[in-house]
Amino acid sequence: MSQSPEFTTSEAGGAQLQALHTLINCGWQYAPRAEADQWRDGRRTLPILETQLRGDLARINRIYLDERAYPFSEANIDAAVRRLLDRIPEGVTRANERMTDDLTLGIALPQSIGQTSREWPFKFIDWSDWRANTFQVTSEYTVSEPAGPKIRVDLVLFVNGIPLGVIEVKASHVSVDQGVSQQIRNQKAGEGVPALFYSAQLLLAANSHEPLYGTVGTPRKLWSVWKEREDAPDFVQNVVNRPLDTVQGKRVASDFAAHIKRHNKLMDEQRFPTPLDETIVGLCRPERFMRLIRRYMLFDGPQKKVARYQQVATIETLLKRIDERDASGRRKGGVVWHTQGSGKSLTMVMLAKAIVMASPSARIVIVTDRTDLDDQISKTFRATGQEPKRAATGENLLSLIEDKTPVVTTLIHKFRAGLNKRRVVDSSPDIFVLVDESHRSQYGSLDSLHTRMREVLPNACFIAFTGTPIAKKEKSTFAKFGDLVQPSYSMRDAVNDKAVVPLLYEGREVVTDVDA
Repeated sequence: MSQSPEFTTSEAGGAQLQALHTLINCGWQYAPRAEADQWRDGRRTLPILETQLRGDLARINRIYLDERAYPFSEANIDAAVRRLLDRIPEGVTRANERMTDDLTLGIALPQSIGQTSREWPFKFIDWSDWRANTFQVTSEYTVSEPAGPKIRVDLVLFVNGIPLGVIEVKASHVSVDQGVSQQIRNQKAGEGVPALFYSAQLLLAANSHEPLYGTVGTPRKLWSVWKEREDAPDFVQNVVNRPLDTVQGKRVASDFAAHIKRHNKLMDEQRFPTPLDETIVGLCRPERFMRLIRRYMLFDGPQKKVARYQQVATIETLLKRIDERDASGRRKGGVVWHTQGSGKSLTMVMLAKAIVMASPSARIVIVTDRTDLDDQISKTFRATGQEPKRAATGENLLSLIEDKTPVVTTLIHKFRAGLNKRRVVDSSPDIFVLVDESHRSQYGSLDSLHTRMREVLPNACFIAFTGTPIAKKEKSTFAKFGDLVQPSYSMRDAVNDKAVVPLLYEGREVVTDVDA
C-alpha cells in the first residue's frame, strides 16, 4: 500500500471510480450510461429505468389462488408503472412520503382469475427476501424536467429500476459542503429535478475523507457521519481491494476510459480504504441498504428522518438481545445509555417499529415519569404515523392493557393508581416496556412504582433509556433492568458528532476577606 492520498483522490473522476468499484464489490451491478438511457428509451425526463422495472415487477409478483400461481396482466404492470410516474407536484418531501408508502407497503390491483375477481397485493420491492431484487448502479445519470432544469448525478443506486440512492462524489480538495448543497439544490423545483427524489431514500455527499449522509429534505446541519460499529476491522479492506470480475470490469471501462488505467494500477498496489469506502460498505451493501430503508427511516411530522449510527447499532443489538430468554421464558432487556443529542425518542420509535416488524403480535408500553415527557413521546409516535393510546388514568391504563392495545404510553405512577382499584396481570412475554429517563422513579420511596409495573406485566421485556444511569449498591439502574446495551452514546460522542455544543468551564479562585 504505497500510494499517497493525493494520488488516489486528485480528481473527481478518480474518486468517483473508486466509489463505484466499492459499490460493485458490495453487490451492485454496473449499468453503463448508454444502457441506462436505453432502458428509458432516451427519455431523460424519466427518472426510472422503465425496461428494468417492468421486467422485475413481472418477475417478483404473483397471484396465488387454489395453490396455483398466476402472473399479473400486462395492463396491471402498466398501471403499477404509471402509479410511480404520475405524481402530483406537492413538494418533494410529501411526494416522497406517498411513494415511500407504496414502495414499502405495496399496493392492490384488480384482476380476474377464472371466476374470482378481486384486488390482489402487488409489490414494487421484495422486502421478504432482499436477494430477489435487482441492484444496479450507474454513473453521470442525467435527468431533466420537461422544458426545465437538467441535473447530472455522479452515482445513482437502483432497486428494480427505481432510484433509491443518490451519491455526489467530490475530489479530495473540494469541501463536502458543496456536495450537500448540490444534493439539496437538486431537490428544488426550478433549480433541480424533484422527480428523481420522489423515490430516493439514501443520499450521500462526500469527498474521500469526509462523507455525509441524509435523506430527502434533510437540512444541511443534520447531515450525519456514519461510524461502523459492527464489521470487523479488515472487512472494508477486503471489499475495497477485491478485483472486479471480467464482465463488470468491461462495463465500467466503457464509461471510464480516461481513468481506468490509473485506477487499475492503484488497485494492483492495494489501496487504503477511505472514510468514503467505509461509509459505502456500512450503508450501501444491498442487505444493509434495504434494512436501512425499511427499518431506519421515518416521517416525523413534515420531516423525513434517517437514523444515525448510534441508533442503528443500539436497535440491532437490542433485536438480538430480546431473542434471548431466561429460564422462565422472559426476554432479556437492558439499559440503553444515550446522552443528550442521541435522538433518544426517535430511537424508541424506531425500536418499537422494528420489534413489531419482527413480531406482529408484539405490544409496546412506553413509560415515563413526567407529563412533559409523556407528551413528547406521544407526539413523536403520532407524528411518525403510529397511533399510541395514552393512558388518561390508572384505571384507563389497566383497560388498555386488558384490551391488548398495540402501543400504549403512560406515566409510571398510573400502574400504582390502577392497582389501588383492582388487580390486573398480563403474563405475555411479547410485551415490551420501554422506560424513558429510567434513572428516576425506580428507587427508594418510589421503588414501589417499579414493583407495581412488574406486578401488572410480570413476563414483559423491560428496556430502560437514560442519559444518567445510577450504579450504586442501594440504587442501580442495571440491577433493575439488566446489563448495559453496547455501544453507549456519551456526551463526548455527542460533542464529536456536533449533536450538542460543548460546555466549557473555567476554574477561578475568588479571593475573599472577612472584616471582623
